[in-house]
Amino acid sequence: MGKTLELEIDSADNSSLFFRPLGRKLRGRLEWARCKNPLAVVTGQNWGTIPGQRVRIDLDGRKAFIIEPIHHPENAALLRKIEKAGLSLAAAEETFNLDENGLATWIFWIKRAVEDGNARILSGVLPEKLPGKIRTDFGGPRPVDPRDATIERLTQIVLGLLPVERRKEVAAALSE
Repeated sequence: MGKTLELEIDSADNSSLFFRPLGRKLRGRLEWARCKNPLAVVTGQNWGTIPGQRVRIDLDGRKAFIIEPIHHPENAALLRKIEKAGLSLAAAEETFNLDENGLATWIFWIKRAVEDGNARILSGVLPEKLPGKIRTDFGGPRPVDPRDATIERLTQIVLGLLPVERRKEVAAALSE
């Protein structure tokens, strides 16, 4: 593994993070002393701190990993409690192969999570800029822009004014 970046999902209010590139939540660190409900603080003392899921990025290898630290040896007692309670747990590690755009996208959203106080860097440094196109739109259809219909109509008018032999050539150039 080359240059790596690792962070833990960890916010002041114990919340999870909806990680847009995956379209799902990553569990945040749970420190019972942060809870505002005194009953939760008392109940949670039996469990101890629950570490947040981690994101590790291999910047050179263009791989991303979601890590469940409860599977690590230092959390064996917590893992036994979770299993005894019949609760489910994420896999120890998931691997994602990223292309140039995927890597830039993951780094963009990781940087936002850190800046917004929803994650903290455990090791490595966030790169300033990466090649690739950052994806920020992850939901639904693209909103309709009323100018698109006008542009389409104007294109049809211009094509209609051209000699027949030039129309195909211009239409092909416009579709590129």
